[in-house]
Amino acid sequence: MEISLLENPVRDGFALANIAVFLVVGVWLLHRRFALLEELSPRAQVVVVCWAALTCGVELIVLRGTLQRTPVLYIFTAIGFFVAAFALYGHVGVSLLSKLLVDTVLHPGDDGVERPRTGSAEALERLGDHGAAAREYLALARIYPGDPELWISAGGNFVQLGQPHEAAACFEKAIALLRSPGEALLVFWRCAAVLQREAGGAAKCAALAEGFAHRFAGSREAETVTAWLEKTTLGTPGSGTPKGAGDPDKEEGGTGEEMVLERLEDHPLEDSDRI
Repeated sequence: MEISLLENPVRDGFALANIAVFLVVGVWLLHRRFALLEELSPRAQVVVVCWAALTCGVELIVLRGTLQRTPVLYIFTAIGFFVAAFALYGHVGVSLLSKLLVDTVLHPGDDGVERPRTGSAEALERLGDHGAAAREYLALARIYPGDPELWISAGGNFVQLGQPHEAAACFEKAIALLRSPGEALLVFWRCAAVLQREAGGAAKCAALAEGFAHRFAGSREAETVTAWLEKTTLGTPGSGTPKGAGDPDKEEGGTGEEMVLERLEDHPLEDSDRI
């Protein structure tokens, strides 16, 4: 018996286009979850699950009209479609159900704020495996990109590994996420100390200080950073040339960039600035 997939061109064309979108979105979600280690928010997961279920229903209705003369073929086609849907979107449904289970059964009194589970990363830190701990924190930071504590912890582990570039990048990300100028100031000092170990770190540190002062303008912490930057930048105001730049006799064996900033240990934090 011959079966024409285009008995109704409009209906069957819509079904084929719908299946193509269904497959593309499913593959993209798999790549996002398992390759990029990024997870959708619970609200987005609900939307995806509902859309996938609706698409399955529409496609089964269309297939029933197309394959109504061959019920056996329709049954096997429906089974194959359900298997494909579970393979592409099953991880979203499982993740959503697990969150609902944890929130409603294990933590019924929770405030509804989703928090990262850092137990494994902290255990790796205690064991001294800072490389694995840093990777664990970065993976969590991709799932919870708005949590500055994860970036701070990742940066601290990179410091232990002697990787100042990666540590500074993590600290800068944390500063951009923090809303409290007091907490941001503590991370700024750590980031500035790390930047001083890099080539060209003086310019990066100055740019970081200017950005901090602009973001938290009017706060006591911004004034502290501005005063520190003015004190550590050598040369007369407005000259644009650091004092001793290009003069080997005044560099005392260091590079011009090393002479731009003083050691952070010469600027201890006030007790009120500590957490």
